[in-house]
Amino acid sequence: MKITQLIVALVALSSTPSFAGILQLKGGSKQISGVQISEGGKMVVEGRTTELNSVGAGLRKRMSLFSVYVGELLVNDSRGYVCKRNEALGSIKNLNGIAMRLVFLRAIGMSDLEKAFTDGIDNNNLNPNDADMKKFLAAIRAGGDIPNGSTLAFTGEKLADGSEAVTYENAKKQAVTIKGGAGFVHNVFALWLGNGGSDGGLNSLIENLTTCKFE
Repeated sequence: MKITQLIVALVALSSTPSFAGILQLKGGSKQISGVQISEGGKMVVEGRTTELNSVGAGLRKRMSLFSVYVGELLVNDSRGYVCKRNEALGSIKNLNGIAMRLVFLRAIGMSDLEKAFTDGIDNNNLNPNDADMKKFLAAIRAGGDIPNGSTLAFTGEKLADGSEAVTYENAKKQAVTIKGGAGFVHNVFALWLGNGGSDGGLNSLIENLTTCKFE
C-alpha cells in the first residue's frame, strides 16, 4: 500500500463513529473503565439531525461495590448548558437537543433497570402517573434485559410545534420515540442530572455530568 493510500485509510478509520444508531459519535482520546468517550457527533431521529458536543462523563457504581455503566452526556449547545451542580438540570430549557449514552460493564435485568428509573422518578418528586413518563417506562420494559457490553441511548428534543420528544434506543438497537408535552425532556434527564437520593454511586456520576467533568 502506498503512503498516501495508508494516510487516507487511517483518516477514514479515525473518523468512524464510535457508536452508530440514533447517536453517531466521533471517538475521542478519553477513556473511562476502558470505554472510549466521544468528542461529540450528532443524533439522528426520524430524519432530524442535531449536532452534539460531549460535556461530561463518568462511572455509575452501585453501592460503591461494582461498576454498572459508563455514562456520557452530550448537548447541542455547550454554551447554553450550565456546568454547575444546582443549575445544570434547569439549563435544559436552553437546549434543543440533549443525549445520554450508557455503556454497560455488566449485565442488568430489565426489572432492575426499570426500578432504577422508578427510583429516580421518586427521588426527583416527579409524577409516576404522568402519561408521558408512563409511555417512557413502557419503552424501557419493552426493551428487555441489558447484556454486558451493551449500549443504550436516550435523546431529548424540543420540536418546532412546541412538543418534546424522547427517544430510547435499547440494547437490540431498536429505537422508539415518545412525543410529549413541555417539560418531558427535563423530567427524563432529571434521572441523570437531578437528585440521586441516597445512592452515592449515582450521585458521583451526577456530579461529573452536571459540572462537566470526565472521570
